Amino acid sequence: MAERARFLFQSNHFSKANEIVRPSAFLPRNGETSVFDIVDLEDADIRSVGDDVGVARGKPPKGRGEFQYDDAESVGLAFERDDIPPRHGNLVGWPDDGSELKARQKAVAVALSARAVLVLR
Repeated sequence: MAERARFLFQSNHFSKANEIVRPSAFLPRNGETSVFDIVDLEDADIRSVGDDVGVARGKPPKGRGEFQYDDAESVGLAFERDDIPPRHGNLVGWPDDGSELKARQKAVAVALSARAVLVLR
């Protein structure tokens, strides 16, 4: 069972035909990527968390990318939980300086997306 989920609100963040989460779904904003702790939750409960997030955004999620904590750790990222809203946290540890910053961040996102499982609504 997956431990973390990135809710997907944009159709360009996944490919339904290829059943993949695209790297762009994981790219950081201000050095962080918003994800949720879904440990011990059933599918309906995970959907409920996503729906709550969707209310704040004004649209429901189209799906989610699920992954294990070890998947993020293996690409140099860590999960920092803040519980705002409940179960929320951020993936931190993204490359944040130096040359070719975007390319280095994308490489991390590619590696994480390769491990993620797409779950559509």
